[in-house]
Amino acid sequence: MPLTPGAEEKLKGRAEQLIGRQKDEYRQRLERLKGTVTPPLTNIELSAGLGLPHEGVSDVARFVSTAHRNRRARPDTRVRALIDLLLEGELFLAVQARRAPGARREVLVIEASALPRLGWDWTVRNLANRPIPDRSRSDENWDDEEAWDIFEEKTAPSGVPGLPRRIAGEEHGPVALGCLRLTSMEVIEAARDAGITLFDTADVYGPDEQEQGFSERLLARVCQSEELMVATKGGMVRRGGRWFPNGRPEHLRAACESSLDNLGVDCIDLYQLHLPDPKVPFSDSFGELLRLREEGKVRGRLAGLLPRLVRAHGEGSRHFVLDNTYGSRASRAAVVQVAKQLDLPLRCIWVDTSLEESLVNACQRMLRRAGCLLEPEELRHSSEPNFFPPDVAFRFDRAFEAPSGEEGFQLQRVGFRRPRSGRCSSMRTGPSDAVPVQRPFRSPPTRWRSFPGWWRRSGATTSRDFGLPW
Repeated sequence: MPLTPGAEEKLKGRAEQLIGRQKDEYRQRLERLKGTVTPPLTNIELSAGLGLPHEGVSDVARFVSTAHRNRRARPDTRVRALIDLLLEGELFLAVQARRAPGARREVLVIEASALPRLGWDWTVRNLANRPIPDRSRSDENWDDEEAWDIFEEKTAPSGVPGLPRRIAGEEHGPVALGCLRLTSMEVIEAARDAGITLFDTADVYGPDEQEQGFSERLLARVCQSEELMVATKGGMVRRGGRWFPNGRPEHLRAACESSLDNLGVDCIDLYQLHLPDPKVPFSDSFGELLRLREEGKVRGRLAGLLPRLVRAHGEGSRHFVLDNTYGSRASRAAVVQVAKQLDLPLRCIWVDTSLEESLVNACQRMLRRAGCLLEPEELRHSSEPNFFPPDVAFRFDRAFEAPSGEEGFQLQRVGFRRPRSGRCSSMRTGPSDAVPVQRPFRSPPTRWRSFPGWWRRSGATTSRDFGLPW
């Protein structure tokens, strides 16, 4: 039936009123269900008891919320009927005692005939204030298989607890460890011993606002293991006891740099946007995450390449080249093992470069491409993946394990030799500045600039000379 615009507007207004009344009515009923035990049930506990999904924000939380965005959120017909049966006393609400302090309680909707099957750690409520049937009947036939089937058995679909899941190209168990309030290495070790291989953290996780990043710094001790994955996040700030989203590109970049430093790694295995910021276009936030990945600050693991390697081998390829990103034996062990399984010879050309030479290479590359050494702030905002601060080289040097024949390599070790050129400049790096060093060759002073951070303490020595051909 066609409606005039005015009639359509009135109809829309009346529909909103009816929805609002229904929401108010069932919000009150749900609050009554939550308050039937002490302490009151949480939204997540009641959601599970009513058979509602509760990934992220629970359905009950949306049903009882008075926020404008949840004004239409209300139970469907099935859930409304279930709530009514509970309030009318036709069904009972059973709540199991916590098995540990702070643990989530199990909630069960149950009929009278099944009550004797419950253990005595269950509290049973009849919300119509009727007497609760005797739970101590001795005539229960415990040989009856149905007596053991209070909870309906369901087959878990792929991607839910009970089955392995694939994350960033790797298989992980159904349980990960959330590290929001992680304060003890013993917890990490216990989780690892229990078979947990995925740890989730963020740059702002820690016991309080003053110790943000504490969780990442603890997890740094397990980051070098190829079997374990640390996933971290950026895009939130903690201030004044509250949490706020911040999806600005410059904040995400700073958060990623902070996580790299806390974790003591060059690249993060899995980096996530903590929460979309309603004040920032999602494309801006996501674009910055893509740039971080393109710059090599976020990457997939070597193990993620293995299925592609095996597939390419099956299609007839026999020559594969991997660059020098994987400096530890653990990080390259998986691909070495696959190569052996495929009966592929392993050849390693190791260009043996000292830490000092690698730092000179980094400076030289910057001078050649940017015309000067970049300040730390400029480095953070640079889109050039081969520009990096000295801490990156220091971390790689600490973690580096030289390749050897024991791993199965046909090893060719090549010493690094710097080609000589006709012009050279020199600098001394120290704790406060980089200054020219007098040498008998041209060194235009206009090309020198302060670069705090490009220095390293070594015993009593706090400066080093570099000669840079250019």
